[in-house]
Amino acid sequence: MSFHGKILKITRPTKIEFIRLRRRLVLARRVHRMLKDRLTLLVVEFFNAIRRCVELRTEIQREYNEILKLYTICVAKHGYSVLDSIANVCSTGVTVEISQRNIMGVIVPMIEIESLSSIPITKLGYTLTDTYPILEELIKRCRNLVRLCIELSEYEKSVLKLGSEIVRMRRKVNMLEHVIIPRLRATIRYIYMKFEERDRETKARLKRLKILMARRRISR
Repeated sequence: MSFHGKILKITRPTKIEFIRLRRRLVLARRVHRMLKDRLTLLVVEFFNAIRRCVELRTEIQREYNEILKLYTICVAKHGYSVLDSIANVCSTGVTVEISQRNIMGVIVPMIEIESLSSIPITKLGYTLTDTYPILEELIKRCRNLVRLCIELSEYEKSVLKLGSEIVRMRRKVNMLEHVIIPRLRATIRYIYMKFEERDRETKARLKRLKILMARRRISR
């Protein structure tokens, strides 16, 4: 069996080296199993985040389409100037709190909306009684759109961080699985074969020695 290019560099194939390599192999297998389990969980979290991003994007698109319909109706009834003046006065203020959470050792952002407030239309002084319900619905959907966009930004950042960690973790798992563990096993087999070779040589020397001693006894 050829071990060229597979075994690790060792000074001498001794029993101490053999024991040390076996311990390293046990440790490498344990680390490989732990990293593989963590990688599996990270992939699950990654696809959960991806799924949530898709759901949020779908919601945002649906909400945007409804907002566009409502806005078109309001513009047709009152014109751009009235709606612009209402938008300038009835602007939405958003206060968010950014913190962090830990997903399997990966730190991802967590964005919470503390307040999302606006001035009610009834306090603006406009007599838009026939359009009031549509304007209220329009503002309500705009507020919800802001909330969805903030949540989407949180999950998209989580996807980027989880994806980066998955790539890094997969490199480690592949290195252990395809390089380190096979080389440790090959080196252990190599040393074991050296031990067997030495045992055969020792037995052969002892056999020759017995033959020589027997011949000397006969010659005497």
